[in-house]
Amino acid sequence: DPLDDPVTWAKANPAFGLRIDYEAVAAERAAMSDEQFAKERLGVWDEVARHKPMVSVSQWRDMADLGPADNVRPDALGVDMSHGRDISVGACWIEGENAHIEQVWAGTDPSQVLDWLVGRAGRIVPLVVDAASPAASFVPELRARKCRVVVTNAADMAQACGLLENRIFTSTLTHTSQPALTDA
Repeated sequence: DPLDDPVTWAKANPAFGLRIDYEAVAAERAAMSDEQFAKERLGVWDEVARHKPMVSVSQWRDMADLGPADNVRPDALGVDMSHGRDISVGACWIEGENAHIEQVWAGTDPSQVLDWLVGRAGRIVPLVVDAASPAASFVPELRARKCRVVVTNAADMAQACGLLENRIFTSTLTHTSQPALTDA
């Protein structure tokens, strides 16, 4: 939008024409550089940080792998649920220095995912749930059904993100090239 257009001023200033009059804004415009006026009066700020993906499309594609055989139990399962109630279960297998990740369940039915988790994890495979996730509502039921539940917090999430980034840059992470995982 043009900086000198009063329509632009009104868009950025709901009080324009009421508490803020044309003359005051025109005087500011005359006294300020384009950049200063855009910041101070129109709320347009410098781009501080651009979104830079942690991994490039080609690098992600190169990390694709079939993963472990179907009968190999994962080392951990992570459960998450969006505020829209979409549920996702991710699995991680560790072999030596390498890790492999996959989405192993997706849906919206809490009773189905609980039955699935109990059947797959039992008392052996840790079920990781973020305390701030809506999936934390599953924790009492999972514990009542004798599952090994690990509830994480923000510090754990920060460490996990760092570990994921380290694995990407050291080429010790693979995935099964699932669209849901790639899109995430």
